[in-house]
Amino acid sequence: ADARAQWTKVQSANRDLLGDLALQVQKATVNGTDYFRVRGGPISSGDAAKALCVQLKAKGVACIPVAPGK
Repeated sequence: ADARAQWTKVQSANRDLLGDLALQVQKATVNGTDYFRVRGGPISSGDAAKALCVQLKAKGVACIPVAPGK
């Protein structure tokens, strides 16, 4: 629920960049603690994802481009 709320907040504040990207939540366990990654996609290419991250970072939003299936 927290991941969905965070996505809604970031997407609403950056509608010009994130538009209609779909939310993907990925669970990651690190040293026995569960974390949830908020991911938006799909994005047409790796270059497009990198360019999007540059724009998001300029607005103070954390972003790491990730290849599909990773």
